[in-house]
Amino acid sequence: MTDLRALVPAHRAIVETIRAAFPDETDETLADTIEGESDLPGAVVAVLRAALEREAQAKAIKDELIARLTERARRLEDGAKSLRAAVLQAMQEAGLPSIKSIDMTISIGRGKGKVQITEPDLIPSALCRIIKEPNKTEIGRLLAEGKTVPGACLGNGTSFLTVHRS
Repeated sequence: MTDLRALVPAHRAIVETIRAAFPDETDETLADTIEGESDLPGAVVAVLRAALEREAQAKAIKDELIARLTERARRLEDGAKSLRAAVLQAMQEAGLPSIKSIDMTISIGRGKGKVQITEPDLIPSALCRIIKEPNKTEIGRLLAEGKTVPGACLGNGTSFLTVHRS
């Protein structure tokens, strides 16, 4: 793999030499000449291709592995539910409210009834939860316009790499 850090000083030297030779030219005009003389742009592309390939391989492995393990976990959970249901049914049919063994005690319990909402619009407001959540999109718009929003400010942006694939 190419060491980009080693190519940067040589690239800077090439840029300085070309700019010194053509002081009146714009960066845009000199860009092709600099790119043709420096190994850095090609190395950057090669390293980024390697990164993209590794990301694609990692995603494929994760997706396949996650799918397989998720399916296996679902089968195990379904099997456990079936086994528990069989134990409950057998104990109920046999009239055994509990069984004690060395490592566990098994007993049949009765849970509380679960609340079922049949018509949500009829529930009184006093029995409803209101969730307050800041609208970051609107807050960001106001801050970008130079307005003050108590309790909020714009943080520093972070650098990121943009890659357009053709």
